[in-house]
Amino acid sequence: MSDILTLNRPCQAQDPTSCPHHGEQARLQQLMDISAETNDLEAYFTARKEYENVVGRILLDEEADFGTYEELFAEQLEENRIQTQNISQQLMRMNQTGDYSGMNWKLFAKWAVQYRSPQSYGSLLEQRYIRENGYQRVPSRDERGDFLNLKTKEYSEFKVTAADDENNRKVNFVQIRPHHKLHSYHLVVVDKTTGDTELFVLTKKQMQSELTKVGGLAHGTNASNNNEQKEYAIRFSALDTDATFSRWKKSYEKPFLID
Repeated sequence: MSDILTLNRPCQAQDPTSCPHHGEQARLQQLMDISAETNDLEAYFTARKEYENVVGRILLDEEADFGTYEELFAEQLEENRIQTQNISQQLMRMNQTGDYSGMNWKLFAKWAVQYRSPQSYGSLLEQRYIRENGYQRVPSRDERGDFLNLKTKEYSEFKVTAADDENNRKVNFVQIRPHHKLHSYHLVVVDKTTGDTELFVLTKKQMQSELTKVGGLAHGTNASNNNEQKEYAIRFSALDTDATFSRWKKSYEKPFLID
C-alpha cells in the first residue's frame, strides 16, 4: 500500500481551524495509513474514496491553483482507473471459476456496486446469486426469468438495485415483465456503503398487485392499465419512513443466506 497519493498542503483559509474539511482530511489520511500498514484492503479503499472527495472539496473551496495539482490529479485518476479495472476483473474471474474464497458476498456486492456501472453490476451479482444458491440459469429467449430452482421446478426473475444515502436510499427495480412465464421475483437491495443485502421474494400474483399499487411503465405512466407486453419499474426509498419499503419488509422479506 506504499502508493498512497498524498495531496496534503497547508490550509489557505485565514483561520485553518475554521476549515470544515481540514480536520476530516487529516482523520482520513490517518485511517489510510493505518489500514495500509495492517494490509486491510477494504478499510483502505473505503477511507481513500472519502479522502479523495474531501481533498477535491478543499481544492475547490480554497480556489487553489489547479495547474499545480494537474499532474498529481492525472496520476491519481490513472491509479483509480487501474484499481477499478483490477477489481472488476477480479469479480468477473471469481464468477467464471466459482471460487469466492477470500471474498464474502458482502464485500463482493459492495465492490460490484461501487466499481461497476448499474448496467453491469446487476449481471455480476446475478451470476453469483444463481451459482451460490444452486439454481440453473435459463436462456433469456425462453422468457421464463433468469433461473430455475431445480428442487421446486419454479422459474424466477432476479433484480438488484443499490441504495445510497447520498440519493435518499432510492431503489429502482426496472425491466419487470409481467408477461413472462415465471413463478416469482427475487428482488435484492444492496447498501452501496456496507454491502449489506436485503432480499424480497414476490410471487407472480403479488408482483402484479404491486405493479398496480406502486409500479409504473417505462415512460412514467401509472401501471394500473396493465399492458402485458410492456416493461415496468418499481421505485421507492429503502427507509423505514417509506410506506412501500415498510410494507415490503413485513410482507416479502426473506433471509439472505449467502455468506
